[in-house]
Amino acid sequence: MMDKKKWQSSDFREVERSELYAKNSAPKRQRWLQKLLGSLLVFWLISKAITPWTGLHEWEQAFPEFGKKIADVKRQNTNAWIVGSSTIMHHIIPNELDSITANHGLKWYNFGLQRCAPPESFYLTHVLLDEKDADDLDVLVFEVQPEEILSWDEISSLRNTAQLSFFETQRRIRRIPWKAPNQLGANWEQSRILIWGWLQHLIAFLRPAQYLSRSEVTADNGETKGFVELKASDSKTGRLAKTHLQWTRSSDSLIQHQIFIAQDFDYRMTLADPTINWDCEGRVNPILDQMEILLNKCESKGIHCLFHFQNLWDTNGCIYFAALEKWGASHVFESMGYAGNEDLFEATDRYDESHLMRSGAKKFTSSFGEKLNLLFNETETNKE
Repeated sequence: MMDKKKWQSSDFREVERSELYAKNSAPKRQRWLQKLLGSLLVFWLISKAITPWTGLHEWEQAFPEFGKKIADVKRQNTNAWIVGSSTIMHHIIPNELDSITANHGLKWYNFGLQRCAPPESFYLTHVLLDEKDADDLDVLVFEVQPEEILSWDEISSLRNTAQLSFFETQRRIRRIPWKAPNQLGANWEQSRILIWGWLQHLIAFLRPAQYLSRSEVTADNGETKGFVELKASDSKTGRLAKTHLQWTRSSDSLIQHQIFIAQDFDYRMTLADPTINWDCEGRVNPILDQMEILLNKCESKGIHCLFHFQNLWDTNGCIYFAALEKWGASHVFESMGYAGNEDLFEATDRYDESHLMRSGAKKFTSSFGEKLNLLFNETETNKE
């Protein structure tokens, strides 16, 4: 019978503790990326669970001006909305527009918001169309402007980070004018800013306690229906304060500058190539694509969608002529020329170079309403 071997400790190979476990053969950079994505997934799950409970991303908290108008429109009997920036908020008087378009049975609400330009204005319009109150909507007028990029100083505001979900961030990055020449550096910078905004959206629940207390939203009495009057005595802050000061010092020269721009637009309307010498390469299609998505959504809901161009800012002229060629006058109209709009260029009607006081708003609303009546009458004629 064979004797059993007696094992000695020397027979065992000493091993390091780390050798007892399977090693990750992935490259170091890949392992780092896996850890990062894992951490983001954890934060995303936590954010989905906690942030809604805080109410941080509800409009009453994140963007009180927008939240107020959503609350206000629920009490109104309206079937036509105008979405845009401060040049809509201060320029369109809904009650007067109701009277002008009464033959078409329209009741208007002004959804103009401070500094609301693409891509934000497109996002907020889709939010409005998804609201239950939009089921009774017959007409939507959307104010078209060039895209307004975000800065590092702005991106951390609750208004911006509340909007930048993963899908919205992805959409905005995709709509950056990547084909525009000499803008690659600026485009990459905007991508970084948007990603930083998304990360802050993701970890919103870590914001200080003062952000987590719900803001009180006081709706107006329903008489203005979103219109906000500008008065010469108003003491504003930010951009309006600066532009108002410039206006009070140089209103004569500034109004002449506006007239020159409007008359140049009239002249361009007569040219075979109205955009000659304008530099808009690569920056028109990103806006047109978003306009088309909005138009298709409205049509699917039975809403007549109109695009209005009010200001010749940056690439807006190029966007207008491209949109007019694509969709025609049944969906695209403007208030940018001088001919027929001479009474809109009175210096005494203006708060600054771009914004009107009530006297100017009345004139603008009248002109705006008559343009709408012509569009609606032509649409009804074409149906017959």
